[in-house]
Amino acid sequence: MLIALVAFASSGQPHAWATAPRQAVTLLSMTVEAGYDAHFKLGAWVPVRVVIENAGDAIEGEIALSDDHVEGVIERYTQSISLGKGARRQLTLYVPADTTSFEVSFHNGNQTLINATPLTRQMGDNDRLIVVVSDPPDSFNFLGDISVPYGGRSIIAPLSLDKLPDHAPALDSIDVLVLSNIDSAALSDRQRQAIEAWVNIGGHLIINGGPGAALAVNGFKDIAPARVGQTLINGSVISLRNYFANALLEVPAANITSSVSAVSLRVQPNAQILAGAAETPLLVRRELGRGLVDQLAFDPSLAPLRDWPGRTQLFTALLGGRLNLPLINGPLREDGNSIEATTSLQAAVLPSILLIGGFLLVYVLTIGPLNFLLLRRFKRQTLAWITVPVLALAFTAFSALTGFRLRGNTPQVHRLSIALSDVQSTHARSYNLIGLFAPRRVDINVDLGAGLAQTLLEVRSTRQATTTVTQIIGDPSRISNLSVGGSDTRALYVQSDEPVARIAGTLNFVPKPITDTRSAPQIGGEIINSTKAPLKDCVLLVGKDYQVIGDIAVDQRVTASVSMLLNAPQPAMNLRSAQWGKGRFINGFYTKRNITSTRSSSPPKELSNQSRLPFDLNGDPLTNALVNWKGSNRDDLNWQAEYGMVYNVLGEERLSVGAHVACWGLPNNSNIQLTNAGYTDRTLHIWRIPVQTFLAVPGTLLPPDVFTWNVINSSSLAAFDDQGLILERGQHIIAFSPWLPLRSTGENADLTLITGFNASTTLPAQRATQIWLFNWRTQRYQKVAASGDDLRGRDVFRGPFLSAAGEVRLRVDVGGDPISLSDLAVSAQVR
Repeated sequence: MLIALVAFASSGQPHAWATAPRQAVTLLSMTVEAGYDAHFKLGAWVPVRVVIENAGDAIEGEIALSDDHVEGVIERYTQSISLGKGARRQLTLYVPADTTSFEVSFHNGNQTLINATPLTRQMGDNDRLIVVVSDPPDSFNFLGDISVPYGGRSIIAPLSLDKLPDHAPALDSIDVLVLSNIDSAALSDRQRQAIEAWVNIGGHLIINGGPGAALAVNGFKDIAPARVGQTLINGSVISLRNYFANALLEVPAANITSSVSAVSLRVQPNAQILAGAAETPLLVRRELGRGLVDQLAFDPSLAPLRDWPGRTQLFTALLGGRLNLPLINGPLREDGNSIEATTSLQAAVLPSILLIGGFLLVYVLTIGPLNFLLLRRFKRQTLAWITVPVLALAFTAFSALTGFRLRGNTPQVHRLSIALSDVQSTHARSYNLIGLFAPRRVDINVDLGAGLAQTLLEVRSTRQATTTVTQIIGDPSRISNLSVGGSDTRALYVQSDEPVARIAGTLNFVPKPITDTRSAPQIGGEIINSTKAPLKDCVLLVGKDYQVIGDIAVDQRVTASVSMLLNAPQPAMNLRSAQWGKGRFINGFYTKRNITSTRSSSPPKELSNQSRLPFDLNGDPLTNALVNWKGSNRDDLNWQAEYGMVYNVLGEERLSVGAHVACWGLPNNSNIQLTNAGYTDRTLHIWRIPVQTFLAVPGTLLPPDVFTWNVINSSSLAAFDDQGLILERGQHIIAFSPWLPLRSTGENADLTLITGFNASTTLPAQRATQIWLFNWRTQRYQKVAASGDDLRGRDVFRGPFLSAAGEVRLRVDVGGDPISLSDLAVSAQVR
């Protein structure tokens, strides 16, 4: 929705007997649009696009957007602008999505000449936002027909290429971004970097094919799954139908006889073919961080697919149940704890111990031996009662003046940063908690680089009047004239995308021998520190299992592995909302558990007491893997800062699907700077590490740990709570997919289905539930349990229920009251 306003102003009345000086005439019109077709999600930054035209005299001023969501603080986001006569300017402001009313105004000095409030539509928690950049813009409107398994809807927002944000946090509302028949090379470097950082944290980028394939991929060749060839191919619809048949509740659309006109794709080594043959791929996927990049060889908006009902079914499978993944990290868990984390580093900025020791040594020598020798030489020992206090006062004054000189005029900046990336990516998403302190009150300017800052809270010693914080959006962005000093502190939360320090490495999956009852499957391999700085306190994580690596010097190669002990699949959907109530706080910080210097070879005893918790509520909290294993004392200020940052930004649950290396110690790369300031940093870098393709030969046992699960389709509603997965009356398809590249050579498998019904599930509801498995040979679902009451919690089914890519599809038909599953996993032995 667009808001257009026109303002006319003239001042002064000429006298009849004289010619008055000509007064400036202002004639402005302004159009304002917020979000994506007005849509946005809480927790993300909202882009506010402003088009302003001037039909009057030249004028200078600023476009401003105000937000007062923090008590006692008004945040203003501004850009300066100069408008000549007849000028038309377009710019974008950004505001946190903490309110639903954004007022935009144009100011000339203290005068407001025009303002507008754009329409906004806050999306539901279970709604999926699909932004389409396409020519024509309605080519993908059919995606709006795809339902979301969790009860939401798919919302289509058409957008032009120039309106894509150039700040990654403003992309977090988007679940899927489709580029079709446009030249993506026309994007600015900042826009491309923002999109790459957005993919890293869970975004889903779809690059369309067909006649415009080369143009659409042009700006993303570094992260695209394939290179576009010069030749045209004819693909079969059968391969597309086979791809989506297992994701549907209805009957798959019939094949069409016409072949699909497509471009040739040269698949990159780090990508997988979802549909089509190796020589003629039609659909290719690449995983990057938590996100996906899908590339099509064909254009579904053209004949013959344009009129084929199967294209909606195809994208139903392509999108699956992915939802809100960019927002898993970003929204802070506790503002108060975040501020405590930034203030915990104040004592870390201390003078050198050598300087303090030297000062004390000079003081002792002066007030003692030197004072005594001088008094004895002049035979005035009786004056000691005067010289000793005088010298003490002199040293006290000297130390106070010196300290004030060194520290009294120097603001202190405490930067707590987390950078999330992939070893294959050049850009990381950066989350920064910033504490600003100054011994005496000063007005400072904070350079934010590519970041967007939000005031968390103003910590005050006395009640003061409401203050205004102004952030100037630009390149770089900055906060202007922020008042800091005395006993007051400022805490900011800054999100940005930054160039990432890159490491190298490839891991391998080592399965557990069938005859070995003691060992566990492992993920391990070589990791290389290719950065320019030593890495400290590194950890290898796979889901919630982790192994301490330790320090890695520059260019050092280390071999590390982690045993997968949890024996549970990794949910593709992070159960963040179900877990926030699980944290136990003492003095504002979570109770430390299972703190060891290295990972034990068996699950901690406490895990056995929690084994009935549903899904990813099992296992160690993430803070154990990233902070607590170092065994820091709870009173240690550095521990409080590190813990507060990890908990508030990443949460307590697992990091994300896949294998990661997390290290401390690299220099802060956030570009958050103050002139003549002192810095104290704690920086955590986390890279997703690829795992080489594993060939599962007959006899191989695939444990639950290698699978990720997600509800990809539902005829009613699927939901999560502290009790587990709730499935209402209807049909639900749950996908179990290996999170590592896997190929199975066997046609059959012994599939072990692990289930557990929560006590809230009634016996009649359990008996009215049927279980089906997808038969990859017949391409149909096969009933394996006529009643949930027939399941024993660990049931083995033999048949072609494991695809060549290691996938399992489970359909649950709920015929009565809702059921609640507290346990759900699969393992498979290839036959």
